[in-house]
Amino acid sequence: MQPAKKEVLAPDGIKLFPNPSQGTLNVQVSQFTLNGIKIYNTTGAKVWQQSYNNISNTSINISSLPSGMYIIELSDADGNLHMQKINLVK
Repeated sequence: MQPAKKEVLAPDGIKLFPNPSQGTLNVQVSQFTLNGIKIYNTTGAKVWQQSYNNISNTSINISSLPSGMYIIELSDADGNLHMQKINLVK
């Protein structure tokens, strides 16, 4: 049995910019490394995801998504989930 994943809201050491975004979102973390990013719409449906191998920054293209508010979920090497709100404006 695996331990439950810890959810952390708005942690320090995460930079998401520009926010609001027009289609490209830069993700930088300083207190952990990224193993994955998932994006959910306001109804909770997963609309974007990408796996990584312990990186600290990336740029993601979300221009295919409609304008609106989303929750971005960043997963770290320990299985913790870090979540923040992002806005996409076209």
